[in-house]
Amino acid sequence: MRRTLITHRVGRLLAVSALMATTATGAVTAAAPPALATGFGQVTPGIKAKDIGIGDWEVWKIGTVSTPGGYEISRWNGSSWDHIDGGGVRIDVDTDGNAWVVSGAGDLYRYNGSTFVQVPTGFAVKDVGIQAGCEGCSDKVWVIGGAAESGGYGIYEKRGSTWTKVNGSAERIDVDSDGNPWVVQNTHGIFQGTLNSDGTSYGWVKRGAAGTDIGCGGDASVWVTGFNDHPDQFGYPILYWRASAGWTQVDGIAVAISAGFDGPWVVNKLGDIYRR
Repeated sequence: MRRTLITHRVGRLLAVSALMATTATGAVTAAAPPALATGFGQVTPGIKAKDIGIGDWEVWKIGTVSTPGGYEISRWNGSSWDHIDGGGVRIDVDTDGNAWVVSGAGDLYRYNGSTFVQVPTGFAVKDVGIQAGCEGCSDKVWVIGGAAESGGYGIYEKRGSTWTKVNGSAERIDVDSDGNPWVVQNTHGIFQGTLNSDGTSYGWVKRGAAGTDIGCGGDASVWVTGFNDHPDQFGYPILYWRASAGWTQVDGIAVAISAGFDGPWVVNKLGDIYRR
């Protein structure tokens, strides 16, 4: 059912990986093009997206048709997309399979199984990330928002019904299977956060490479769409992180990415959707 993602200018991608060589905290390596069975295949050709979100197994997307709140929202049923009333610009999915959506006005909403309900924050939200691979535990929800700062916007963790601002700033966020936030700043730096001994502040470790979007999978993998000064007409290189190996570049080009237990889904600059 999956079709192989056409590789555009593979030689250029390998050159990009050299340009993206980074610090000792995470060097980039170029992977050989994957076999057809493990490569990216296009999903529902002709149906477009602006963002994609996965919660372990459930996949949701923000489409390209304008609607109040942003763009139309759909949920994957295994073979096609079911329309869900609502509109947004950014999306992620919790361990119950319910989407959390950021509207164009910066409001945050959670799907409760039948409709989207607003989640109060007290500030404008830019992005949302939810812990991957945490089936049966309380969702760890993080957002980017509030006032502009040097690295983007404020970083907030949901603790009960309260949003707690932590140190740091960024533009994109997701949460790994250990509950640690990963962020991408407006200068494209990628950082992993770990809770300090004070139980309140976070230490941020730069994880090399450079990114534009990020998604954490339930299998402890972290995926990013990379960054370079001359992006391909379809987007940026795709890389994944393993603690034992750092960053590895794989075949493909995209601008938005999310990951679950069965790997990443991506969206390219044309709005085409692919899965690995």
